[in-house]
Amino acid sequence: MPTRWPAAQLAILLLALIVLGCAEPTAEQQVDQAVPPPAVEPAEPPDAVAHLEAGKRLLTEDRYEQAIEHFTSALEDARSELELERIDSVEADAFYQRARAYLEMGFPDTAVEDFNAAIQLAPRDGPSHLHRGRAHLLLGDLYKSLRDGTTAIRLQPGSAEAYRLRGLVYLQRQQSDRAAADLEQAIALDASLAPNLAPQLGETYFHWSQHLAEADEDAEAAIKLAKARELNPAFVDEQTAVVVAEPAPEPVKLTVAKPIVDEAQEHFERGRAHQAEQRFDQALIEFTEAIGLTVDRREAGMGIRSQRY
Repeated sequence: MPTRWPAAQLAILLLALIVLGCAEPTAEQQVDQAVPPPAVEPAEPPDAVAHLEAGKRLLTEDRYEQAIEHFTSALEDARSELELERIDSVEADAFYQRARAYLEMGFPDTAVEDFNAAIQLAPRDGPSHLHRGRAHLLLGDLYKSLRDGTTAIRLQPGSAEAYRLRGLVYLQRQQSDRAAADLEQAIALDASLAPNLAPQLGETYFHWSQHLAEADEDAEAAIKLAKARELNPAFVDEQTAVVVAEPAPEPVKLTVAKPIVDEAQEHFERGRAHQAEQRFDQALIEFTEAIGLTVDRREAGMGIRSQRY
């Protein structure tokens, strides 16, 4: 049979329980409540990342040698410290940044090697292609520079520097119409480039006017020449003085055979001029005409001095 508590004893027991629950905390409990838990210090970045950031800062300060040291250390530390998914991105950035430093120091060949490594790790990185194209241009490899500039434009259609690079390559290749289009597009994307590009753009329009004049398109040639003069009066005035037509020579009485020889020689000389200017398509046409005239002359039974084409 269960024990029944008298009402008075039950009340005393309940009161004791309430008092115990509201009792003052012990000294140890007070210390525990007064001292907050220690703050968790933020983790230091891995050495590879720290070196990469330090190198970037030094690069902006034009301290290229020190920047290269940090980028090299970042590459050395990356594989031993970083998680697998971060290695490629850090290495690609370090190779790219070190290549930029080498390029600014005047070592485009070494820069190309690092840009190659960066592009292998991050093939869709537009700036890597852009600056590798700059390095190729400094090395005189116009084909590779043109390829990189075109890739940079495809990856970053809004990059004024990419259009500027490709325009300068076209200018050196004497493809004046394409050079003018790209340089104008660079200025359209970034108006601050206009003062720096004015001399190159003026040269481009001037050469374009020359090509048009050679093709007997005098009206278009005059328009391009006016544009060139507007962009760069000093350059055009100087060049115009050089290309002023000389007085026509006195006509020479020729025999029936001489016009054939002279015409072949004229084609040959024009071909040599086109070849010197790397206008190989036009040179090939002129050489072919010269050879054809020479063959015709020989078949007519009138030997002429052989030419080396």
